[in-house]
Amino acid sequence: MRQYFLMPAPGEQCYIGYFGQEACSPGHYAGPHVRDHYLWVYVASGRGAYEAPGISREVKQGQSFLLHPHVMTKWQADDKHPWEYMWISVEGNRAGERMEQLGFRAEEPILNHKRPERVLQLLSMLLQENPTGGREERALFYQGLLLLIQDELVRDLSAAEPAFPSRDESAMRMQKAKEFLDQHYDKPIQVSQAADYVGLERSYFTKLFKKHIGLSPYVYLLELRLSKAKQLLEQTDQPVEHIALMLGFADAFHFSAFFKRKTGSSPRYYRKWR
Repeated sequence: MRQYFLMPAPGEQCYIGYFGQEACSPGHYAGPHVRDHYLWVYVASGRGAYEAPGISREVKQGQSFLLHPHVMTKWQADDKHPWEYMWISVEGNRAGERMEQLGFRAEEPILNHKRPERVLQLLSMLLQENPTGGREERALFYQGLLLLIQDELVRDLSAAEPAFPSRDESAMRMQKAKEFLDQHYDKPIQVSQAADYVGLERSYFTKLFKKHIGLSPYVYLLELRLSKAKQLLEQTDQPVEHIALMLGFADAFHFSAFFKRKTGSSPRYYRKWR
């Protein structure tokens, strides 16, 4: 077994606390254990079993499972084809928020990976690389790898989404998506980015968003930009060219065409008569 412990950079709120790898002997087991952090485990080869209260699952090569904080868990290698697995702990004040955004659910902790070779590559980099530099430089290296791993998990969790979220979970995700659009309306963002943010496939995300918010995410984003545009035209002397860039448009021409299509007047005419 190999295991390594890390020190996060000052102020880091979601980080890898430790990581490792083990090739297990037949029947080898770990637990029952209760942790105060998340532990994500990827099966590189072989198979085994995962157990938590009310849950018992076989896990095999190319799959992973997530151990949630404060939940009693146990896992055991198969007697004939024992597994080799790799793990990372996800810790910090915002670790729970990050895992929630990715779409992990405690009732279904097993994940199938669309690109297991990519997951294995990233975890191998984690185990093989020896970053140089000071503490902050090493923390940036590990934080970067964590983000790449999370990007893979977003892909896989989105693909698995027909295990539909509950009504309360859907409402919570749509509120987070709305907050994401509210925060980033001034950038050239796409609906797919909001869908990725809450861990959903785009068409299913659009359907849920319209159900909970009353507008499709694309229309909501346009209406938000229109409202902000009116506010800036009425309350500031900013040039139209600047307002266009402030709202995420490529240039004043595209902004003016959008504004006239929505209001019937150009931005300059609107400003003059308001």
